[in-house]
Amino acid sequence: MGKIEIIYWISVWYLLLTWIPESMHQSRGVIKIGVILPYKNMFPWSLPKVWPGILYAVEEVQKRSGLLTGYDIAITKGDSQCSDTFGPLAAMDMYYQKQADVFLGPVCDYSVAPIARFSTVWNIPVITGGALVHAFSDKQQYKYLTRISGSYTKLGAVFVKIFEQFQWIQFAMIYHNHLDHNAAKHGRHNCYFAMEAVYLALKTPFDRQFQNKEIWSKAFDEKIEGSYNLTDILMDASHN
Repeated sequence: MGKIEIIYWISVWYLLLTWIPESMHQSRGVIKIGVILPYKNMFPWSLPKVWPGILYAVEEVQKRSGLLTGYDIAITKGDSQCSDTFGPLAAMDMYYQKQADVFLGPVCDYSVAPIARFSTVWNIPVITGGALVHAFSDKQQYKYLTRISGSYTKLGAVFVKIFEQFQWIQFAMIYHNHLDHNAAKHGRHNCYFAMEAVYLALKTPFDRQFQNKEIWSKAFDEKIEGSYNLTDILMDASHN
């Protein structure tokens, strides 16, 4: 874990722990934080990478006089496994055991989505460094979700500004995505969701220029060896 990542996480958790719901100021007690992240270190947001930042933030917040005087902080950990099954199960367990006033994480989109929907019923905020997909911008559905890392929608806005600056009106989209058996196993790749936001941002001005002509795109799966030829894909794109 690099210095920038360490500084980032310490600042993130410090910020989150200084945010205390108004209801907690009305009585002394315990502030319960449910951390839902993958335990395996193969993920960029895994608990082994984030945990030192959480502990440091808790220590620093409790040192500040007057902020949490009379309160203890209790942290419960749950393994999301970056899964749309195990992430929600961890959240449900914390909810029924009354172990969370706020959820930190999960980060993986398929884990965040159901928990963020449940949170509006449970009245428990969800704060995440993930959930970058355009769909999470819907505050009617994801009312209690707070994203601290921006979103792919912002990426789309950047491309709109670039196209306006250079007066570009033609483009094609080439991106990696899980296909065939990989799609069934892993769902859609982050590259797909990033390009989705760019597509949605550019579609309206593009439609005005070409009367709803479909934007050319091509997905390939870099994990399936020999299933694609990038030269052919680029040549095909050049004709569109």
